Amino acid sequence: MTKSLATLAIALTISLAPSLAVLAQDETYPNEVDTHIGRLTFDHGVPTEETSEKLYYERVQPAERARSAYTKL
Repeated sequence: MTKSLATLAIALTISLAPSLAVLAQDETYPNEVDTHIGRLTFDHGVPTEETSEKLYYERVQPAERARSAYTKL
């Protein structure tokens, strides 16, 4: 399952890259955003590694645990 998630992430990144490049040229993105999970930092609209990890542990990991618990029933 992990390999398919990695493949999906790569495919989404590749498919969205041209769109993100155009947006980055047209608009200004904040470098930092304060949220309920802490400060998220970005580099030209792209999340830093630290921000990616925060988002993963906040959103993806709980969803995976819920899916796993549901399928074990």
